[in-house]
Amino acid sequence: MAGQPGRSGGRPLSVTQHVLRGTWRKDRHPSRPTGSPAPVSMPKGLTPAARVIWRRDAPRALAALTLTAITRTAFADYCSDHVLRDQLRARLDAEGWTIRVKRQLKRHPLAGECRFWTRRVELLQGRFRLTGDGREIPPAAPTDPFEQFLRNAPLGLGPGDGPVDGK
Repeated sequence: MAGQPGRSGGRPLSVTQHVLRGTWRKDRHPSRPTGSPAPVSMPKGLTPAARVIWRRDAPRALAALTLTAITRTAFADYCSDHVLRDQLRARLDAEGWTIRVKRQLKRHPLAGECRFWTRRVELLQGRFRLTGDGREIPPAAPTDPFEQFLRNAPLGLGPGDGPVDGK
């Protein structure tokens, strides 16, 4: 019951949880976590095709703070599921999405499987923030101080815009 001591809701979320959920506000949480996330190693046992997906999508998931040591197994499942979905699509593209049965066109039996795996991959992409959901992903910190200066420079002061270049 609200208003009772000890019964006023759940435990408060950490700043990192607020950032992950997209509920972080400067007025409520003055310190936003910074720095790069801890590297997560690729698990053994992934197929070569799944390793390609891992190398392609892991940097974005790390930048979104959704790939951690705890979620590593789920991300490996995402990579394997992505490969399976791609293989099903390739087979359906080669054989056709419909088959002829008794002079009628019917849906290929693998079309339902492909639809299931497509939904699963899209669900995991949303979980790891690999889709454009409108939330801002924090940019990687530039390592070069001059690059940081150029990022913060006013418009018109980028490379090639100065008086040294003859303009």
